[in-house]
Amino acid sequence: MNPCDAQHFSVFYEKNAQSLFRYLYYTFGKEAEAQDIAQNVFVKIWEQCHKIDGTKIKSLIYTMARNEALNIIKHEKVVLEFSATSPDRNNQEYQTPEFLIEQDEFKSKLEKALSSLKPQERQVFLMNRMDGMKYQEIADNLGLSVKAVEKRMHHVLVALRAQIKGFNR
Repeated sequence: MNPCDAQHFSVFYEKNAQSLFRYLYYTFGKEAEAQDIAQNVFVKIWEQCHKIDGTKIKSLIYTMARNEALNIIKHEKVVLEFSATSPDRNNQEYQTPEFLIEQDEFKSKLEKALSSLKPQERQVFLMNRMDGMKYQEIADNLGLSVKAVEKRMHHVLVALRAQIKGFNR
């Protein structure tokens, strides 16, 4: 199949969109997100069609869908863990309006900074900081060298520091 041929792509989409959606829905349990991810995968395939081997396209859509779903889950995990570690808003010490505004700004900047990272960098960061994995474990899981993991983490930390300036306490 030539993924850049609109007619072939349309046929491929019609044959595979529903099964990809079902795979995502059954695996991750969220209907709206499953639909969004499935659509995003097909859009990315179309946009990058000149780089794709047509003989491996079916397995590629499932791999892309799985990775995108896992990235969303990891992002949600970061948000939940951040909110769980946030100071109790009922505590008198933290009830000043300035603190609450600053806390919301920081949370917003952190979420924006994490979402702006490249997927492979975000994945390494979350595996290390949220899952507590060591660089060697990450390298083994992703099929990378430890140096590649270190380099990605360095880029992430530099990017996060740059985007969250002023909140170094």
